[in-house]
Amino acid sequence: MSWFWILVLLGLQGGIGCAISQAKNRPGWEGFFLGALLGLIGIIIVLCLPRQAPRSALPAAGWYPDSGNPGGQRYWNGHRWADLPPWLPPMPKPYEPDVELL
Repeated sequence: MSWFWILVLLGLQGGIGCAISQAKNRPGWEGFFLGALLGLIGIIIVLCLPRQAPRSALPAAGWYPDSGNPGGQRYWNGHRWADLPPWLPPMPKPYEPDVELL
């Protein structure tokens, strides 16, 4: 965002604040200052937010019907068809309490 547009936005937000303050019988400079200040805080927040990656048009990872094998399924890893799904660690053994009685 260029400095020109930042100043335009600040002036617009200050003008809106000025109009609101005059409608409430307060000094216009007070509303202009507060409107511009709140606008500046909003611009800083928007500029500091991380950029979001564009959403992909590709489907989510998962199992999908296989067009080459009726009744079969293939795994889509989110980017391409994969031979196998991602490796998952083996499940831990379930807890078995000691059955010794004293």
